[in-house]
Amino acid sequence: MNKDDILRQAHNVKKPTKAYAFQVVKDIINRDGVASERDLADLYAYFLPKVTKAKNWWQWLALARGQKDVRYYLNYIHSDGKRLLATDGYRVHVMLSSEYPSGYYTDEMVRVDDMDGTQYPDIDSVIPVSGLSRVDTDPGQWPIQQIGHKVYAYVLPGDTGVNKQYVDQAISLMERPVFYVTNKTSPMLIRDEVSNHFAVIMPLKL
Repeated sequence: MNKDDILRQAHNVKKPTKAYAFQVVKDIINRDGVASERDLADLYAYFLPKVTKAKNWWQWLALARGQKDVRYYLNYIHSDGKRLLATDGYRVHVMLSSEYPSGYYTDEMVRVDDMDGTQYPDIDSVIPVSGLSRVDTDPGQWPIQQIGHKVYAYVLPGDTGVNKQYVDQAISLMERPVFYVTNKTSPMLIRDEVSNHFAVIMPLKL
């Protein structure tokens, strides 16, 4: 029984209900404490934190914005006239759109007018453009490692670690996501070949 296999299964099964998890425990007790790999994966999945996924591209953008960040401008979606951007400092979601004039917007894309003088981060400086290596496998095949309380990382070639929740949220609406890495100290780039929207996720120390 391999703990890495159990962890991977737990992240790839549907989160069990409380009743189902209770039944798994009863079955293990009835077998004198003998648990299968699937039993352990189901129980692990029950206790995993819930991952919020987007239902549309506007929600997808909002997932990456700041949440009550002291840098208050990060709590909004930003338009540079050609793109809509959202970042919390750990990831960036970029949606190609020239529909909205430069400025700041709420999640409902209502313009915020009292943001003059603020300087949005230079997103282009963190987008990897050279030395990219395409990852030819999908997240369901990547090793998973727990690195903190309720924080899990996908482990990619070159020991590159990226926040699993951020990756799962980034690809939640992408029809054909393509993954690129450079090295373990550089961000991951995820680009949708259909919409051309993309996400950048900062690396995690494993």
